[in-house]
Amino acid sequence: MAETERGAEAVLTTERLVVRHWTTADQARAFGFADGLTEIRAVLNPDNTRSAAVCRRLGMTGTGLTDRWYGRRLAEYRIGRDEVEAQ
Repeated sequence: MAETERGAEAVLTTERLVVRHWTTADQARAFGFADGLTEIRAVLNPDNTRSAAVCRRLGMTGTGLTDRWYGRRLAEYRIGRDEVEAQ
């Protein structure tokens, strides 16, 4: 996943991976749910505190470490549509 000054976040579904660059956390979250997703997950290097901060600003919750993607252990964050609608 590419890193830029603004950061890169990923919207994961079971069928695809979409990598986008956003200027605000709200834009990232709105993009995923407008596309019909019921859940957004992000994976990142566990030492990447800046991307972890973006995930928290999105309202995402850390679910621990996973090696499900990319063949290495990554920190995983998630948020569901129902959580956003409840805010």
